[in-house]
Amino acid sequence: MSILAKYSLIALGVICFPWAITLLLSGENDNKVYKATKGDYFVVADGKKIGLEDFVAFALVKQMDIGEQEEALKAQAVILRTYIYEKMSEAKSKKVDVDKLDMPYVTYSQLEDIWGEEFPDKYNKLMKVIEETEGKVIMYEGKAIKPYYHSTSCGYTRDGVTALGEGFDYLVSVQSVGDVDSEDYQQSVIFSKEEFVKILREGKKDVALSLDNPLETLQIIDRDKGGYILKLQIGNVTMSGDEFAAICKLKSPNFQVEESDGKIHIITKGAGHGIGLSMYGARLLAKNGKNYTEILQHYYSEVYLEPLWEE
Repeated sequence: MSILAKYSLIALGVICFPWAITLLLSGENDNKVYKATKGDYFVVADGKKIGLEDFVAFALVKQMDIGEQEEALKAQAVILRTYIYEKMSEAKSKKVDVDKLDMPYVTYSQLEDIWGEEFPDKYNKLMKVIEETEGKVIMYEGKAIKPYYHSTSCGYTRDGVTALGEGFDYLVSVQSVGDVDSEDYQQSVIFSKEEFVKILREGKKDVALSLDNPLETLQIIDRDKGGYILKLQIGNVTMSGDEFAAICKLKSPNFQVEESDGKIHIITKGAGHGIGLSMYGARLLAKNGKNYTEILQHYYSEVYLEPLWEE
């Protein structure tokens, strides 16, 4: 087939089906055309319905580079689909407003602008990921899970029951060994004493702290086995590690606080809340030959994948 004929067929495919793009530009794809928009589940944006599979593709691009390991991309696609479906299940509906998702996404035309000449190959890889995970969601005991995930763990993920309460038995703490090699594994934040006290007072208005020695009353009450702080006391208040991390804008609730040279030093491990799948760890598992089902079942205990509709 000539180059002109290939481009003509691509143009015809785009005209006939806006969400389709052919893989004919590459010689290694068996002339496969990948499409989405299957099933009768929709995300509503600006009054228009976007097919669930299309929306998962557009959201996935905002979270991961399409050049990432394919099996890691598939795992994340299933997570996003599960999250959206779980929201639909809560509302007992097959559609959900995009404002209810708090999930950034791109549009088809934006992808054309972002990828430029690489658009055909990258879009087809994206749609291949969507098609090969089509309609699949993560289930536990007959219900879609809440698929918590984060950027990088401290080397262990958190136990769901301990962190979130009853009903999260599928979030068992597991090792995510490769996370220690991430550039986000360890970060350091430094505050002056005045800055530290001001931030705490703004975040927790009833906290009483000394400007001269704000760490005098700081006590870590409980940590989990991975080192994530469950509860701490500072001044006259008790709070969770997640709340403290949010107030101080830390990357993780796994942290150490100390005073050095008259300043407050906080060292964090990991990035994100540490619950569920570690995206960095998933990439490494994929690189080491694990498929997306194995990756998901590593981070979510005793779960299985189930399609929303028959193929």
